[in-house]
Amino acid sequence: MNSVHLRGRDRWSFHLFTAVIFLVAIFAFYNILWAIDARSVTEVKPRLAMGMNVITKLTKLWKNKSISTKTKLRLVKALAWTVATYGCESWTLHKEEEKRIQAFENMCLRKMLRIPWTKLLTTNIVYSIAGTTPELLTHLKRRKLAYFGHALQIPENSIEAAVTVGLTDGSRKRRRPRLSWLDNITYWTGLNGTRLLVAARNRNYWQDIIRHCSNHRKAMSAM
Repeated sequence: MNSVHLRGRDRWSFHLFTAVIFLVAIFAFYNILWAIDARSVTEVKPRLAMGMNVITKLTKLWKNKSISTKTKLRLVKALAWTVATYGCESWTLHKEEEKRIQAFENMCLRKMLRIPWTKLLTTNIVYSIAGTTPELLTHLKRRKLAYFGHALQIPENSIEAAVTVGLTDGSRKRRRPRLSWLDNITYWTGLNGTRLLVAARNRNYWQDIIRHCSNHRKAMSAM
């Protein structure tokens, strides 16, 4: 059995057979942080920091003038973005997380192009120099939509589909509900209820929806 790193200030424990089970605020399992309040910011912030750490370690590569900007951009996506977006299919993206992700992408380009803040160049100019447009959030959205479609296309009565659409036992507290994982899907696609489930179970139609949402995001970012 793999060991699990647990951390948290207040701990309660109980015994299950010969094992001691701790209840903690945050724990790491397979390199993913899980919080007791189920907020994605607990995982997003460390992930972005790990991605930026990769960018910093490649400083000598960014200084190499014999490598084209296009190749450097591909290296950023292959080496840093893959680290920063590991497990992003499970994230619930609020405005705060989206701003952090967009700021991470902006900083990656500035580090890659070696543009300090003292040059006072706007973000649009930085993207123009790099010859690209903001696309990290589009990439996350596409992966999350693809995962939702995959979960719904599994034969009916599956655990994955039930958990994904929230068909589990229990009730919410009497207060304003928090933004849920499924709320991102309904907001991006403009579908809800039965229409969303029917669309997700149609593989070809769902792929068209993913492409449409991605292209819409790119068009909005270019404005």
